[in-house]
Amino acid sequence: MIKLPSIHIGKLSFLLAILVWLALLFVDLTRLFGAINDLNSGIAPEFTWILEILFFITVYGFYNYAINKDARNDFLNLIWRAASTGMFASAIFLLVQLFYILLGESRLADEPFLRNFFYHVHFALVTIFLISSAILWKNLILYQKSKQVVKQWQTYEFALLLAMFFIFFNKNTFDYSFIFGLVILTGLGIVLSGNLKWIPYLTFKEKWKSLLFLFFILLSGGYLFYQTSQFSNAQQTYPINLLDNLFLISLFLFILIYALFSFLVTLFNLPTSSVFEQKLTEAINFQRLSQSIQPEENEEQVLDILIDSCMSAAYADAAWMEMHRLETGTELIQERWINEETRNELSEKISGMKAASQWETETKPDNLSPLALRLDHPKFESILIIPLVVNKSVIGRLVLCKEVKDGFNKEMINIISTFTRQASIAVENHRLLNQAIQNERYQEELKIAQRVQKSLLPVKLDHNESFEICAYSNAADEVGGDYYDTFQLDENRFVLI
Repeated sequence: MIKLPSIHIGKLSFLLAILVWLALLFVDLTRLFGAINDLNSGIAPEFTWILEILFFITVYGFYNYAINKDARNDFLNLIWRAASTGMFASAIFLLVQLFYILLGESRLADEPFLRNFFYHVHFALVTIFLISSAILWKNLILYQKSKQVVKQWQTYEFALLLAMFFIFFNKNTFDYSFIFGLVILTGLGIVLSGNLKWIPYLTFKEKWKSLLFLFFILLSGGYLFYQTSQFSNAQQTYPINLLDNLFLISLFLFILIYALFSFLVTLFNLPTSSVFEQKLTEAINFQRLSQSIQPEENEEQVLDILIDSCMSAAYADAAWMEMHRLETGTELIQERWINEETRNELSEKISGMKAASQWETETKPDNLSPLALRLDHPKFESILIIPLVVNKSVIGRLVLCKEVKDGFNKEMINIISTFTRQASIAVENHRLLNQAIQNERYQEELKIAQRVQKSLLPVKLDHNESFEICAYSNAADEVGGDYYDTFQLDENRFVLI
């Protein structure tokens, strides 16, 4: 059986697009040659329109396959691909214009076949830019897609397909039907352009980059649209107008409208970018605290994550953590961006404040909440004291310091309280886990002791026919202190131990 080779859709679409473009160029050059020499080429305009539609479809097939197969389809990469395509097309056309400027008024500058060739190059570059950008926009629009958004995009794609064949209806003339179709397609494009849910997920740095890329898209798209409109004034050089096409013009408007909406929304989202990043960091820190209980880890590792998370949430300038040990008293566990001298100064000031004293003497640890205080200190002017409560007892405190007055707002205190509760649960679970491991070890040791004790007791007691003896031992716990044995001295004498 003959095994057929596998078909690579991307390569096949790319090859077909090149062949269709060459066929389109050949047909139009043939028609131009006949027009210049007063000859009838015999090629109907419908043949050019069919080739034009085939070129649209093959380019769409190539880019749809290439973009969907690309594993790097993050938001920034998608926008950059559209921007780079637009800048490349604009650069090529600028080079063509520079070429004609250098030619001046020479005969080659008025050569119609050369101009027709560059006209087809412009048509190809505009088509590639518009179709590839539309597919890239599709990936952005369908991010967090819903059934309604999918239907809207499918409707728009179907309308674009009809726009390809619209040229057979209006014969490439700019009339009321063309305007009506353009208004409908533009309206659908505006509706789709409201789907910008991907923008809040960009970081502050990524939003600045996306603004730059979107600006390049608007600049290159506007330039290409302007140059496209200029070609309409040179019909004698281009027998068939390829660019006054409802499909291309509606795509131009859709690409520019979506880029403009994205640019404005990204620009207005810049002030809130840091807040979103902070919330994302808080969620990650909360996850780290939730996953920090592992048998091989200890309390210090959990508390280390806690102090870093709280400092990040509160934008604290310094911090330290104290733990209460029964054997050693108060012990310093962690400190950040503060020296011992400054820490001792702050501790003395805290101890001398009435609010802090009442807070420390609270008899019900469950009622303790973070305490924000103002300080009269040359460097730090506000602090936040957070209790560490494990199993209804205070095991220590975390002190956050800021260089500004009233530096801790309600939202900060709430998220820090959440972090602290989660860390306290983690520490308590860690202690319970260690206690369970210790108890299991004790149980194993007791079982060993029980086996040893039973092995010490005799299985058979020495006696003769003159008497009978038996023994029974049952410890109140796993291991008892009882011991007995017998020893035969001679035929009639026995010792009971």
